[in-house]
Amino acid sequence: MKKVLYAIILLATALSAKAQTEPGTTTLYPRLGMTFSKFTGDCLLSPSDDRSLGTKYKAGFVAGLEVQRQVSDRLAASIGALYSEQGTKFEHDESVDVNTTVKANYIAMPVLGIYTSATGLSMKLGLQPEVRVSDDANYVLNRVTLSLPVGLSYEFHHVALDVRYNIGLTHVYKHSVTGFSSRNSTFMLTLGYGIEL
Repeated sequence: MKKVLYAIILLATALSAKAQTEPGTTTLYPRLGMTFSKFTGDCLLSPSDDRSLGTKYKAGFVAGLEVQRQVSDRLAASIGALYSEQGTKFEHDESVDVNTTVKANYIAMPVLGIYTSATGLSMKLGLQPEVRVSDDANYVLNRVTLSLPVGLSYEFHHVALDVRYNIGLTHVYKHSVTGFSSRNSTFMLTLGYGIEL
């Protein structure tokens, strides 16, 4: 039994050592995944009973590339470009004769500081400018927004699972209505593959 435990500890140590990226290493990560987004603080008013119809999350697609530079044993930085399908849905009400889904697709450019570990687990924090490339609701939606991405990722044998929550810092609408503060709220789940350059 002691030999088995010793072998497991030895194997775990070897895998952990392998997961650690050397300082000065640059890695390219193609990413593919899903988004779940909505506009926080937004609503529609139902003319039938004056109820406010709140927003709910809309599913979408995300794909792109990120480049990560390992600065030290524990710190890294990355920059990327991701095509991200975002927007919002409103609660359904038959009395509201409007499209209850708003599409707002972006090219997101995350700039992240990353704390890495020898176990393959990383924590991420940064800023993300977003340029809207879809033409839906051009007359009311801002072309450029800014978000704060907060995330965790786990990498094993170059395969990286990444989970982020992008907190909107700027208004999505060109003209904010008094009492409303509509911002992007996006969960992003991606799978990537690390290619050392």
